[in-house]
Amino acid sequence: MNVIKDNRLKLNLTMKELSKKVGVSEATISRWESGDIANMKQNHIVALAKALDISPLKLLNYEMEEIEPYSESSLYKMFSCSISADITQYELISISNKIMEKYSGKKEIILLKVNGDSMNKVIPNGSIIVVDTSQKNLTTFKNGDIVVFLQNKEYSIKKFYNDTEHQKLRIQLLQQQLME
Repeated sequence: MNVIKDNRLKLNLTMKELSKKVGVSEATISRWESGDIANMKQNHIVALAKALDISPLKLLNYEMEEIEPYSESSLYKMFSCSISADITQYELISISNKIMEKYSGKKEIILLKVNGDSMNKVIPNGSIIVVDTSQKNLTTFKNGDIVVFLQNKEYSIKKFYNDTEHQKLRIQLLQQQLME
């Protein structure tokens, strides 16, 4: 079942008509429908869901009914301040273990709010991210891992690279080197 194609056809829309509504090319619609593009940008998910008159969750093949209303959940520290601020106060919030999957119940997990467009807008402003604070040793990170780090009293989110050839660590934006 292809959610995009099925809903487009239900609305009697051509790929061209849908592409205009979403603000992408007809080829992009075709690639979404065929599965050639697996990860869609957040703004495209919202626009496509609106154009197809469906929930964004349905586009992701995820229905809220799949999570039982009273399923087991765990408490996590939620820092409502932005990630670029001093982190001292938090509240405990409950999140279903089915949502957290492999991170469910881990005491080392915290939630942070992103302030500003991060990672070339891959993580939009206001997003809530899950951070595993148990990962502190640089040897546990793999090239390309997304990390939260503290520099000059500010937290940042970047990609991690261990440049063993030049014996240095690099923290980069997705396509642009930020610092060495």
